[in-house]
Amino acid sequence: MRKIAIINQKGGVGKTTTAATLATIWARQGKRVLAVDMDPQGNLGLMLGLMYSPDRPTVYNAVTQNPQAVKLDAREIIVATKDGVDLIPSTLELDALTREGTGGLEFRLRVALDPLEDDYDLCVIDCPPTCGLLSRLALMAADEVVVPMSAELCSIAGLGALLNTVGEMSGKYLNPGLKVSGIVVTRFVKKNGSETEMLGNIRSLAESEGVPVFGTVINDSDTVSSARNSMTTVASSDAKPGWANSLCAKAYASLAREILGEAE
Repeated sequence: MRKIAIINQKGGVGKTTTAATLATIWARQGKRVLAVDMDPQGNLGLMLGLMYSPDRPTVYNAVTQNPQAVKLDAREIIVATKDGVDLIPSTLELDALTREGTGGLEFRLRVALDPLEDDYDLCVIDCPPTCGLLSRLALMAADEVVVPMSAELCSIAGLGALLNTVGEMSGKYLNPGLKVSGIVVTRFVKKNGSETEMLGNIRSLAESEGVPVFGTVINDSDTVSSARNSMTTVASSDAKPGWANSLCAKAYASLAREILGEAE
């Protein structure tokens, strides 16, 4: 199982949209896909069509060591969603994990996912918009990282800190195999001269850090916003007419191929 963490400590860069869309594309291609929501907001589940239920177990039950909480194996938590994506969902309860101390905590998601290694081809982990504990759990479990970034100064300013966190987690005694597969520029406005300049700056900075930038650029689009507001993705089977042939849908399909190293 190839485990891909979608991460950026900055919000509003299309992180959850990217995670949900990639998972959907790969599942509809026949790949066995597991999605893991490590964001307490739980929006990944919503985009995959899963409505909130207070009685449903979540990723918290797989990683908690709280004696007062219900501890479950990951297989007992998985929910089948539309288009064939299996999901380990999240809720605000996951925030309680930060109060359980730090001893061995960062390894818990990796341990929880280990028994599923042969059950899936791909695992997409959606991270919260921070570089805190929950993201560190995701980085400990992942094989690689995809970083969605908007072509804005504040995104560029935070890239160094994010790469430092990934570098720390890929240290010898943590997750030495962890790598950054690439940065994907999202919500790009092609007609905006400043964003075009920032795109060049992102590529230059990434090159100086030895980090790839995917050739695919995800343009800002009302289509993606409409899909998100409809609790779905442009790649889903319930997408509205025209969404599947939109430029954004084609761009995400291209990104999905690029991440897996597949020819167009």
